[in-house]
Amino acid sequence: MKQITAGEGISHCRGITFLIFFLILAQTGCQPRQSSQLPAPTVRPVQWRYSSAVTTPIYTMSETVANAEPDLRAPAGWISPTRLAAKRDWKGIIIHHSADEAGDAIDFDRVHKIRGWDGLGYHFVINNGNSNHGRRDGAVEVGFRWRKQIQGAHCRVSPTDDNYWNEHTIGICLVGDFEKHRPTEAQWRSLVKLIRFLQQRYAIPTSGIIGHRDVKPTKCPGKYFSFSELRRRLANP
Repeated sequence: MKQITAGEGISHCRGITFLIFFLILAQTGCQPRQSSQLPAPTVRPVQWRYSSAVTTPIYTMSETVANAEPDLRAPAGWISPTRLAAKRDWKGIIIHHSADEAGDAIDFDRVHKIRGWDGLGYHFVINNGNSNHGRRDGAVEVGFRWRKQIQGAHCRVSPTDDNYWNEHTIGICLVGDFEKHRPTEAQWRSLVKLIRFLQQRYAIPTSGIIGHRDVKPTKCPGKYFSFSELRRRLANP
């Protein structure tokens, strides 16, 4: 009978141990361990960030404020208070020019009061940089009518009509005399941005964007204001 040395005994034991481990592995399979608990959620809530707005009794100006979607970026002053959101059924937009080379919402408010109105007749004024109050080219001023969601005083066809255009359309005035020249590029950009916002928020079709002259005998907003260019710019992102 062969004598088993100490070294051969150790080697024999290691072989048996390896065989037992192999049999267990074959039965259980080579599977990674799985936790029965899911990790904590990592989705963050959407945050709205508003910049401060400068407000006077006549107009409101605010810098760009963004929500989670870049294409919906809009100044906070353009968004009417929630409690007034359903106060008006806006159907369209009417574009005006001031027919003056200089001015802003404060100037127009004063003129409109002299005419016997309760103040600025437009909902928005888009500046051309030629202002006595330092308004930059393309700056959008938000009138008190928009903040309060009340009817405009920008398009009354006759003293005896039903005042439909003031009741149901948003009045936007661009500063300048467009019988003599085109709007500035900054005015175009601001106008397109404002109109896109209003269209998205109030489902206003492009066909509902017209000029003052389309409903009343007037040259406003001037022969150099191109609605075909406006439609082209609105169609291009």
